[in-house]
Order: sequence, then structure tokens, then C-alpha cells
Amino acid sequence: MSEKIATIESFLARIQKGETVAAGYLPGSSPGWLIGLIQRRLKRPMLVLVPDQDKAQQTTRELAFFGTSRPLLFPALDYYQPEGTEPSGERAGALAQIFKGRTSIVVASAASIFQPTIPSELLKDYVFELKPGDKIDRQELILRMGQAGYRFTASVSEPGEMSSRGGIIDVFPPAAKAPARIEFFGNQLESIRLFDPIDQKSKAKVESFLVWPAREMILNPVRALSLKQALIRLADDIKKEPGQASVKSPGRALQELLSNLEREQHFYAAERFISL
Repeated sequence: MSEKIATIESFLARIQKGETVAAGYLPGSSPGWLIGLIQRRLKRPMLVLVPDQDKAQQTTRELAFFGTSRPLLFPALDYYQPEGTEPSGERAGALAQIFKGRTSIVVASAASIFQPTIPSELLKDYVFELKPGDKIDRQELILRMGQAGYRFTASVSEPGEMSSRGGIIDVFPPAAKAPARIEFFGNQLESIRLFDPIDQKSKAKVESFLVWPAREMILNPVRALSLKQALIRLADDIKKEPGQASVKSPGRALQELLSNLEREQHFYAAERFISL
């Protein structure tokens, strides 16, 4: 046993020195145990890169089981969801947690880190850490939440929804444990309470609440215009390809996309165009 402990200590010491080290065969859940041990020893943020989404989910569960503080899964975006299914917003939520320094270890698959996402300079304008007493332009907050993909509804019952009535905003960030009811007096935030999305009854009062984008695609006026122009250029380039000379006007699908962008309105799987 003492020899095994000495080997582990030597392994950790080499990592602390900045050396590149490799571990041999690690059966079962031992990788999660070892990664957690390394993170606690280094006491700094870590990115754990794994081959695929299933392994990322498994590793996140193992880290939590072995007591790692706030392990965070950064999921891959599924571009081939059933028609009408909106992105979960979990990636945007994970980015907000990272941006605010609320996690010490992030687990991601190779696919997830190579998928384009919200630039950090744009993300900071759409992540809100709300606290009672804050002075906030309520109408600007509502506008930005709409640009960030929240669906306006009469009552909030599903992630990605928000509503506004009088001085109250209800919002349910994707992947949040519960929606929040935010009460304003003018532009001063008076109180924040979590509420039950089924019976709509207010529950516990909280001292802060983090709101992040419901979609990775932010459609503010500048982004909507640039994306529209990029899609038009792409369509023009396709027309120039061999066999496409007979194409005279945008297809129906493209016309619908351009119409949505004219209205700064989100559309199905818009995240496919983030890199344009």
C-alpha cells in the first residue's frame, strides 16, 4: 500500500512541476477518482477532454461521486435533432458558469470543444447575475433575453421561456434547477423567488440568480444583419457552382431564414450558422 501511495504522490508531484505525464490502464471509475485528486492538488481550473459525449457524461458523474466540487459538463450540440426540437441551452448555461467562475473542472468531448459557440465578448452582455437592490433597465433586460433566444409566453413552465407582467419577470434558464420570479419597483430589483413551474406558486427567496442565453445564437440587430448577408453570399456562391446555373432565386427554406432574420427572430437549429 505504501508503495502505491508513493507512486501516486510522485505522479502528482510531476504534474505540479508542469511535466507531461501519462497514466497506464485505469479500470472502472478510477479515472474519475484520479482526475478529482489531481484537481484538488493543483487547486486551479481544469479541462478534462474525453473521446465522446457518453464518456463525458460518465466522467462528470464519477467526479461528482468522488466529491469533486462542481464538475461541469460542456455538452456537444446535436445538429441532427428531430424537426422542431430546440437546442437545450445547456452549452450556453455551461459557458455562463465558466464565465462567472462557478466551476473548477469542465468535462468536454472532442466534438463539443470544436463546435463554434458564443464569443466571450458577446456572452458577457447576455449573462446577468441578478441580486435584490440592483438597478437594472428592465426593458433592456427583456429585450436582451429575447435576443438570446427566450420564448415569450403567458406563463413560464418550460426551460427557455420567460414572461413579463407589470413589474414582474418570470424566467426559466435552460438547465436551471427552477425558474425565478423577479420583482421590480421601477428599475430597481426588489426580490427574487424561485417558483414551481407546474402550480406557478412562489417558493424560496434567493439572494442572487444567474440568467444566461437560452440559445447559443444571439440575434441582436448587428448579428441578424451580418448573418443575413452571409447567407445571401453563400447562396450566390452555390449558384455559381456547376449544374446550378438554372437557380434564379432563393429557395423557400432560404427565404424563410431571411424573413426570420429580418424580424430578428430565432429559427430551428440556428446554431448551425454560428460560424458564418
